[in-house]
Amino acid sequence: MAQQQVLLRLVVLVAPVGAALCASAAGAGLLRWTLPVVAVLTLLGARRPDSHWPATSFAVVGGYWLLAAPRSATAWALVAGLLLLAAHAAAALAALGPAGLRLDPLTARTWARRLVLVSAGTVLAWLVAVLLHHGSPRGHLVLTIAALLVLAAVLGLTARAADPDRG
Repeated sequence: MAQQQVLLRLVVLVAPVGAALCASAAGAGLLRWTLPVVAVLTLLGARRPDSHWPATSFAVVGGYWLLAAPRSATAWALVAGLLLLAAHAAAALAALGPAGLRLDPLTARTWARRLVLVSAGTVLAWLVAVLLHHGSPRGHLVLTIAALLVLAAVLGLTARAADPDRG
């Protein structure tokens, strides 16, 4: 197995478990079944990143967060979101070919740009959520419109970065 594949699959294995632990750190009671189920799903996902197993582990972590975590915009939510984003990108890259595949530099750079842009959008969305949670109720419409405009800009930049021929 290529070293790149080992690293990508390690991210697929570790990041969802870290996201589940973030929910616990945010105040969710760590359910006895959570870590074993997520660990088994991530093991399956790391072994077969081209299957449904990685997405299943993300869904279990998301469901656990929704059911058990407090309804506040903590920094743990941001960390969990970034961990799941990294795991998703790693699974997608690992699934591009067989275990011996080494990614060409152009593919690696393209995906790195995408990951940075989507991570920035995630941080911006989290900041808006924090402002909405702690701000006054009167500013919600303005903040929502601003957030949608920022999201549209990030999506546009992502599309542009994904297709270098667009200029």
